[in-house]
Amino acid sequence: MVNLNLVLCGVVESWLKNSKELMDAELLNTEWAWYGLDRKRRWGGGLGFLVKKSLKPRVRNVSKCNNLLWLEINSGTSVWYVALVYLIPKDRDTNEVTISELLRTLVDFDGKGKVVVMGDFNSRVGELPNILN
Repeated sequence: MVNLNLVLCGVVESWLKNSKELMDAELLNTEWAWYGLDRKRRWGGGLGFLVKKSLKPRVRNVSKCNNLLWLEINSGTSVWYVALVYLIPKDRDTNEVTISELLRTLVDFDGKGKVVVMGDFNSRVGELPNILN
């Protein structure tokens, strides 16, 4: 049996509305907490972290971008800053704002602790397809 010791999970495109109330009810009396941004439009959207409460998680509201969420966690020996990013397919303008905000806020946390960036970047390698035949 594999023990992953999962302590943090980033969720993109959660499709949740009122995620705090929903997830607080689902996670009641557990060791887990939800920190998220609800979707703003009808299709897609929504970011969130599912994280163990023992890590003393804190959302860092350093960006006004709806596609970027920062969480600060304390592992006991070090502080971690984790960015959750979602880049929208074929929405160059929004994605440029998101990347710009990611870079700006990344500089703020550099040197204060360990930094991790995760998410759905909807990236391609040149013109290569992203499917396997």
